[in-house]
Amino acid sequence: PFLENNFNKNIRKLLANLAEIVSLDYQFLEQIAGVKLNSLLISKRKLRIRLNLKKFQKTHIAMQRMLLRLSIKELLGSTRKFDFRHWQEVQDLILNRPDGSVVDLPKRLSVKKQEDKLELYIRKG
Repeated sequence: PFLENNFNKNIRKLLANLAEIVSLDYQFLEQIAGVKLNSLLISKRKLRIRLNLKKFQKTHIAMQRMLLRLSIKELLGSTRKFDFRHWQEVQDLILNRPDGSVVDLPKRLSVKKQEDKLELYIRKG
């Protein structure tokens, strides 16, 4: 009501339209990211995914986030409990930390940077 009264009486419709557009755009980007993910895969097992780090770094940052989300979804079945600060930790790992560094994330997921690989895996325990 506040937005309708103070900004635009059609705000509900505008937001609904925006939600539909964003949803369709996201679905399309997710399909493209799935193809890109396959091109970056070094190996994929039940509890571990290894990506080519150099190729990963050459992709647009928005695609990098999508690739990480798809990888997490592949390993865990969902991206619940993962938020922007987790992406920032992984980004810092990739850009600033030395080889062998690891970031531990929720749901026992870890991301390790090593030489030319970015490895996502489920910790034992």
